[in-house]
Amino acid sequence: MATRSRSQTTRERYYFDGGLSETILGAACPIDFGFEKSLGIERSQVGPYYNIDPPAIVQSRGFFKAKIDRSGRAEYSQIALIDGEYHHLLNVMRGKVGDSIILVDGRGSMAEGKVLALEKKRGIIEVISVKKQKPEPSFALIQALPRINRLDFIVEKATELGVGVIYLFPGDTSERKLLTPQQLERLQNITIAAMKQCERLYLPKIIVLPAMLKWKNEEILPQVPLFFGDLNPEAKPFLIALQSHFNSSFEGAAFCTGPESGFSTNEELLLKNMHAIGVNLHTNVLRTDTASLAAMALMAQFSLKS
Repeated sequence: MATRSRSQTTRERYYFDGGLSETILGAACPIDFGFEKSLGIERSQVGPYYNIDPPAIVQSRGFFKAKIDRSGRAEYSQIALIDGEYHHLLNVMRGKVGDSIILVDGRGSMAEGKVLALEKKRGIIEVISVKKQKPEPSFALIQALPRINRLDFIVEKATELGVGVIYLFPGDTSERKLLTPQQLERLQNITIAAMKQCERLYLPKIIVLPAMLKWKNEEILPQVPLFFGDLNPEAKPFLIALQSHFNSSFEGAAFCTGPESGFSTNEELLLKNMHAIGVNLHTNVLRTDTASLAAMALMAQFSLKS
């Protein structure tokens, strides 16, 4: 199968999580430095990923300097790259003053930028123009925690395939029952790197859920049809199940995958009580990462029709 490869002339992309084209008066995006104080904005601790229990906190990867028009929208003039993004610009790409770069915010915006200054701990970038991409088709992965190396792979491929939200939960048979803040930070960095590499403009959210038994009335799950991998030989193939649900347009779906040892009997009953649909991905028994990859690829292909 032919795939589009990145040309050698493709400019490197840099992630800025302040939001490139959002309303910032009262915005829930991480902003720092003294500029926001003049606008009366309190610093937010909402980041690119969300962790239900306990709350996850990530630090901002940059700051912005902007003027506010009458509608309350930001007219950006400068931003600063810091931490890993600045290290990549300065030490890996050997960036220089005057270089043209691309900025992405993971929220559908892409900006043309020009390097104005390279300081010790930050690079000052002039924002020349900003383009906004329409929202992507919505589909989600609900993944029982596997071994960490498999989780890295799943999160990376979910980002590349266009998954909007990655839910993680401790399965009854999961060897791993929780993720440390450092592991969550690592997963976030994987999504950022994958987003830039595949030239996507939306960064998936990562939401950590409690065990399935504590999912109260499905309030924390996406309000879309829910499917799960079912070893029952009478289960419909996933593609046929998608076709029967979405005759004309794809309106979003979620797929739930168990850990290495599969779902427990109790979890299968809970899923069916939530009206989840058991589907067949293959005649063979698939590893958890293979199952998630197959399901995400099918949902991504089906979303293209819409």
